[in-house]
Amino acid sequence: LVFGTGGVYFAGWLSDRLAQRGKLDALLTVAAFGFVGCGLFGARAPEPKAAVDEQLDSARRNAALAFGQGRFDQAEILYRQALERAQTRDDGVLIGDIGYDLAVTELRRGEDAASLAMARASASELQRRGRTVFAELRLVEAAALYRLGQVPAAEAAASSIAGGDDGAARRGRF
Repeated sequence: LVFGTGGVYFAGWLSDRLAQRGKLDALLTVAAFGFVGCGLFGARAPEPKAAVDEQLDSARRNAALAFGQGRFDQAEILYRQALERAQTRDDGVLIGDIGYDLAVTELRRGEDAASLAMARASASELQRRGRTVFAELRLVEAAALYRLGQVPAAEAAASSIAGGDDGAARRGRF
């Protein structure tokens, strides 16, 4: 526990401290120095952070802004750029998230078939990677099916969201 001359100095200081103060005060002091010592002597280099993809972040941020301002055509272009970057990075979570955003954007643009295709492709990509397909993505799929006139398929998709709860499926009908 003693490290070089600094450790010898600390041991001497600690014995003086113990003699002057109560045991609780000394224990707290030792604990405080122990934490500092762990930081000084046991410190490790920080783990490298995942590389930030500025193009992906910028495309997503700008797409969300465009969507919020009702510029759905521009949002669609930017979400496609972001999706391409996520696919290049092979990031399954981002592919699912951006695919969802793009599917919603396609719904807002009135491109129901494109929305359905994107929702299904995103769900397939998540499943392929062993991830759970989130309910919002299934809801977009159900909405696109409904808009395309495929009501029984839309109801089936909606009931899969509810986890088989018939009451929830009835409440969630279009």
